[in-house]
Amino acid sequence: MKKTTTILLATLVTMSAYAEDLKPVDRIPKDVKSVKAVIPIYSQRLAFRLPTDWKPAFQDQKSNMFMIEFTPKNETIQSWSNMFSVQGFKNLASKANSEQFLDNLASRFQATCGEYLVYEKIGSPIIDGFKSTTAILGCSKLPDSHPTGVKKGQSEIGYYYSIQGKKDIYLIHKSVRGDAFDPTSTPLTRENIASFIAPFNSIELCKNTGGQGQCNK
Repeated sequence: MKKTTTILLATLVTMSAYAEDLKPVDRIPKDVKSVKAVIPIYSQRLAFRLPTDWKPAFQDQKSNMFMIEFTPKNETIQSWSNMFSVQGFKNLASKANSEQFLDNLASRFQATCGEYLVYEKIGSPIIDGFKSTTAILGCSKLPDSHPTGVKKGQSEIGYYYSIQGKKDIYLIHKSVRGDAFDPTSTPLTRENIASFIAPFNSIELCKNTGGQGQCNK
């Protein structure tokens, strides 16, 4: 039987919000199922677990926004059914709280989804001393005009964390695409979101100090 222990690999994902590229490690033992990734994003570092059968698929950064998206190794950013995304919004924490940020995001989803919007707030956990808001958010049926990579009649739904950091707001979500569904009967519920997000937990918000890959509270 293979072991299911996890290890900290500080260099799995190590980047600044402005300069460095992803640096995947060369060798991960076959019996390791996930590793701890620590990403410096503006004023803090965000840490989470990353399953070893997932890969970084897309990265973008601007003066006030950073984003990295992960997919399973057998999927691409152009056509995915599973995605884990991390975003940072510089200096936004003084202008909006975590709940207001998610409400605004849901409003943008509403403009795309219309009557097919799914938005259910789940809770307000404290993550390492910082307020956050979690919610189920998505479209039970995406419009045909949605960007390339979405099949006609597909849905997209995810579990979202909005975290109000010291200076910045961080948005983390795991999302899935699949067949359209009735918006009153979603595949994600309060009962199954814990197992849905479990491969990526626990999410941590750290100081932007210490050595590469460290998560100092």
